[in-house]
Amino acid sequence: MSIEQRKIQLVQTMLRLEDEQIIDSVEKLIKDLQLKSLENDFKPLTQKQLNARIDASEADFANGRFTSAEALLKKF
Repeated sequence: MSIEQRKIQLVQTMLRLEDEQIIDSVEKLIKDLQLKSLENDFKPLTQKQLNARIDASEADFANGRFTSAEALLKKF
């Protein structure tokens, strides 16, 4: 069975569900799996990358390329 056929079958099964607890469980399972997938994709910065970002940020600040906290508070 192809992935497209499996998706259609899953959607049809979901549409037939009447038990809200099962729907809640499926929603939670999907969210948990998506979160786990995101966590697996996360790769922390190396020390060299972190230092490069700090240097770039300090250069931006020194050259006036920043937004003050007050300006952000007014905006939002």
